[in-house]
Amino acid sequence: VETLGGARLDQYRQSFVNFMDEYMSNLYSSCKRQVKAESPVGIETHDLFAILASGGLARGQAFGGDYDLILVLNSDDPVLFGFFRRVSVLLHRELVARGTLPQYRFADHFGEYVVTLSQLEEWYRSGQADTVDKTQILGARLLVGNTRVHKELIRRVVEPFVFRRFDAFRDEMAAEMRLRHQACPDGASDRISLKEGKGGLWDIEQAALLLRARHRLLEPTVSRSFILLADACPEIRGEILELAEHHGFLRRVRDLYRLLVAAEDEILATELGVVERILSGNRDVGPRDATRLADRVRMHMGRVTALIDRIVASLPRA
Repeated sequence: VETLGGARLDQYRQSFVNFMDEYMSNLYSSCKRQVKAESPVGIETHDLFAILASGGLARGQAFGGDYDLILVLNSDDPVLFGFFRRVSVLLHRELVARGTLPQYRFADHFGEYVVTLSQLEEWYRSGQADTVDKTQILGARLLVGNTRVHKELIRRVVEPFVFRRFDAFRDEMAAEMRLRHQACPDGASDRISLKEGKGGLWDIEQAALLLRARHRLLEPTVSRSFILLADACPEIRGEILELAEHHGFLRRVRDLYRLLVAAEDEILATELGVVERILSGNRDVGPRDATRLADRVRMHMGRVTALIDRIVASLPRA
């Protein structure tokens, strides 16, 4: 209701993220206790397990995002693996029962919710991990468990296969962007892809991720990473801060469109009148106002593309 009155969702976003983090921590503890109680012998877990958020959940995008999880075990002990497999199944069942549909980043490849660090390390070493797999690991945020597990993940996977191979990672990111842009509306029609289109939210977030990889910054939240990156990159500080402003505008348009029109990331220019009514605070909004807002969105996205080109050009090759 307050959003319809002009309030920004950002002021509620962090509170919601904090609530979901606390919920996940409590749910994990409950599931772990239950599996321990049902185990015929005592199990000592030794803080070798962690649950990490990836994707939008890691970036602090609380509303309308996927619930992407990475469940990591820092042990090859089959008894421990079996224990945490049972914990993960119970955790998944409880999440689904409450209307949350979690996605497990590496489940399709390994056939399990839980993956060991040695499995991940070998998989990345084999070259099977694609660009998205690398960005998900780089942008992961610890939800539950011991920080040592996350640090080991960084040391054994992120450091050797992303940080030390930055030039290859940058080329992969650029190729992924080009393919994604080809599959999206070009923005000249009535359909504008705010998320995946050229100059859209994914481009901004991937540019931030690229800069974080270049400077080995591990802050996953987009808004905070812009501040850290601006300090780390004084030569392109202005471009980074401007990129943050465009991100805020495009995300607000997306939030309002999903709330008022449809839960989609491709927006229809003809349906933007109701969004402009909230943005402008003017109830007397007509078709021309919707067209003007669509033009503003296209302008922001065009400027994002130009800024990203300059930012990428500023990154020296090894």
